[in-house]
Amino acid sequence: MTTVERRTFDTLTAEHARLEAGATLAELRSGLLQHYPGLSGEDEVEVVGFVLEDGREAAPPAGSSATP
Repeated sequence: MTTVERRTFDTLTAEHARLEAGATLAELRSGLLQHYPGLSGEDEVEVVGFVLEDGREAAPPAGSSATP
């Protein structure tokens, strides 16, 4: 794990979704709502960045407020 970014559910972006296996923003939100049915726009979620075993990095979008 390289970063953890806290943000509200309603501020997730298409870039966050793209990092989630190329999903669309609608797919990302739908998937989260399936796992967490009570999730609302103001609820906080964490976006985690990490490095894969082959060295590829998956991280929050550039310019986000990620913390190491």
